[in-house]
Amino acid sequence: MEVREKPEPHQVRMSNVFSLAAGLQDMGIRTDIVHLADEKPRMAEELLPLLHRCDVMICTGAVGDGQYNHLPEVLEEAGMERIVDGVGQKPGKRILFGRLPGGPVVFALPGNPQSVMTNYARYIRPWLEACLAFRKRNPSWPGFPKR
Repeated sequence: MEVREKPEPHQVRMSNVFSLAAGLQDMGIRTDIVHLADEKPRMAEELLPLLHRCDVMICTGAVGDGQYNHLPEVLEEAGMERIVDGVGQKPGKRILFGRLPGGPVVFALPGNPQSVMTNYARYIRPWLEACLAFRKRNPSWPGFPKR
């Protein structure tokens, strides 16, 4: 839902994407912003084509235990291998990190803005910096992320 819209009780305004996009663009990484439906069938239908367009996917929201939090199940059904499923911290306890065979690395974060930025600063940005540094030293590396 757009920032100017009033959220339903189970929703969070789509504000995280702007903070994340700014951080990624600051690193020279191109971003695409997509908003997925809350309903599981539509979420899967919208997400699956995106998995083949990127090297790294960062999702926010829909990862908790609530009624509309279908993202972990949709990713698992798409074949994602879960590498990390939650961490012992607050905010941002519910974080998923995984890899799809032949597809992107996926970070799935809670929807709370403070949780998103905590996880970005603590896990995602350092991981991306390490990948970019490795790529700089090894230009023929076919890995990710691409700028």
